[in-house]
Amino acid sequence: MEKFLVPYENSKVFSLSGFIPNSIDAFPPRSVIISKCNCIYNGEPHWEETGVSYVLCAGLPLGDPKAQEFVNVCLRDPTLMVLVRKGKDGRIIRSAERIWAERTRHANTRAGLRTAAWDPARTVYYQDSVLEEACPKSGELEAEAFEDCFQLVLVDGGSGSMADFVQRVSEIWLNEVYKVPDAMTLIADIAMPFVKSGELEVDYHGRRAPPTLVENLEEYVPAVGIRPDAQ
Repeated sequence: MEKFLVPYENSKVFSLSGFIPNSIDAFPPRSVIISKCNCIYNGEPHWEETGVSYVLCAGLPLGDPKAQEFVNVCLRDPTLMVLVRKGKDGRIIRSAERIWAERTRHANTRAGLRTAAWDPARTVYYQDSVLEEACPKSGELEAEAFEDCFQLVLVDGGSGSMADFVQRVSEIWLNEVYKVPDAMTLIADIAMPFVKSGELEVDYHGRRAPPTLVENLEEYVPAVGIRPDAQ
């Protein structure tokens, strides 16, 4: 069950929507700037910046209209770079001609980095083989992958942390696909058809009372005749 536990706030929406990445890697900082004081570029000392994009890979069911809608929304989103294949033999669709993973630019001053162009010769791009990372794994062996699905790769090349990226994708599911305000409403919407059909029962009266805690262990003695730490 650990693969269903994404260690980011708002990630519960992923499991509810069936969007379950095989893993979410720990990426380095978005941008690393270093000063190249000991070398010469265009006759002057220069600064160099390396930028990293963040990626989420997951498979979605082909027969789910919500999955198709999610894919369409992501392809239209200008803040995302998308690589998707519909099934094992489907045509690969990209939101951009090339989707970068890491890139570098340089300038004579640190301030100049903000407007400097990224160097194509020092840019690493994702290959189509990254779609293999999106296929759900049906067992512990890497070879046991389910390919008959939407193989979806979402890449965020903007600013912000991985947590911000997870939140953005969660908001797409909530606001643009299911059109609900929060995860609790989504849970209710998903569960209600099963409740109405009788497949799921809801106990509206079985609320648990919060436990009563006392600060002093001695106060337990009159009730049970023994200190709780003396057993």
